[in-house]
Amino acid sequence: MGRFVSNDIVWWRQSHGSKSTVECSSEKRKRQTNWLNSILQAFRLENKIRSVERDRKAAEKKAKRDDAIHNTPVIRTYDYKKGTVKDHRTGKIASLKQVVQKGRIDLLKDKEIK
Repeated sequence: MGRFVSNDIVWWRQSHGSKSTVECSSEKRKRQTNWLNSILQAFRLENKIRSVERDRKAAEKKAKRDDAIHNTPVIRTYDYKKGTVKDHRTGKIASLKQVVQKGRIDLLKDKEIK
């Protein structure tokens, strides 16, 4: 088997002469470039799949969080602009200053609710 190099062309010949191959370096570069492009394409596809999976998990997590927030009964509302606290179970409203600073939560409670 012999190998002959002439500029950018590589000639391969077997000794019995039945098979010969000619490969230009530009063809070799094309093959290498195509191979690298296929690897890059696979990486991009893998990143896209990971991104879609991450987005799906984030959407599920957000849905659970939203469900927990919207389905929780409101017990009290603290309105700092008006300076009031409203207990939604009893319907009573008290001063924010009395409830928060002085700990007078009893102002909002009914005698039945403890």
